[in-house]
Amino acid sequence: MALDKQDINNLISEMKQVFSTKNDVRESEARILNAVSDEFVKHRKAMRVNYVTYEDMEKMIEQ
Repeated sequence: MALDKQDINNLISEMKQVFSTKNDVRESEARILNAVSDEFVKHRKAMRVNYVTYEDMEKMIEQ
């Protein structure tokens, strides 16, 4: 099967479309992962603070 210039141009434009879509997906995944990890860090910090205040409360009760 011989490819003429139009077939080649069509293939190239399809490939460009696929790659740009892949990049968009990668960017979206990166944004989602960053948001999730930020929330996780906030949650961990909040838990740590709550844990410390809970320990402090125990110490205050013991005194």
